[in-house]
Amino acid sequence: MERRVIILFFALINSVLCVAQTVRADTSYIAQAKGTAIGLYSKSIGGQSHLYNGSAYTEYVSQRDEHPYFIDEWLEGTVTYDNEYHDNVPVLYDISTDRLIVDNPFSIKKVMLVNEKVAAFTIQNHRFVHLTDTPLPAGHYEITYGGNIKVYVRHKKTLQSRVVDYSIFNEFEERKLFYIYKDAIFFPVRGKASVYKVLGDKKKELKKFARDNALKFGNDRAGDISRLAQYYDQLK
Repeated sequence: MERRVIILFFALINSVLCVAQTVRADTSYIAQAKGTAIGLYSKSIGGQSHLYNGSAYTEYVSQRDEHPYFIDEWLEGTVTYDNEYHDNVPVLYDISTDRLIVDNPFSIKKVMLVNEKVAAFTIQNHRFVHLTDTPLPAGHYEITYGGNIKVYVRHKKTLQSRVVDYSIFNEFEERKLFYIYKDAIFFPVRGKASVYKVLGDKKKELKKFARDNALKFGNDRAGDISRLAQYYDQLK
């Protein structure tokens, strides 16, 4: 009888040890899987995790085709944020509020970046820089020519509402402000006459260049100003 009790006792102990080993194995497996998942997350997000720390942003819902954006679609771009460079970042630029939005791939929330931390960003072939401590209002400016002299464009949209057939319709009024940076001064320009005034020491050559290249200062005013600025640099 005593021998049977001893055998049963050791059998019970063995069963407990087996269960304990199984629990430890399962716990170890779960911990390993969790560690692997965290590792894959960290690797996939790279060094960009802090890029997604910001205020939540709600995209504008258009009534027709109006929108507050520079380009009305998410496009991959580059962002220099908080002294770190990030590429292949889905971005959206709201020019009605002058805020850069990034799409967080790990959340349904869109993130509105802090303007003061955004040094520069690109969307397609458009390059923007954040200007502060200048006579101009602080904000994002597109730089369309960056030679010895520079050409900046400030994009703006203002929401307007109008009544049509007893219904209220929203629309955005878009404006572009142009500046030539020369001799450490920002000169506001608009048409050919104002550009010639800023670059007056080469006015004759610039006027001939504008005629020869059919610069109309119409829809592509930024491009025409930039071409004159680039030619001025070549002359200098």
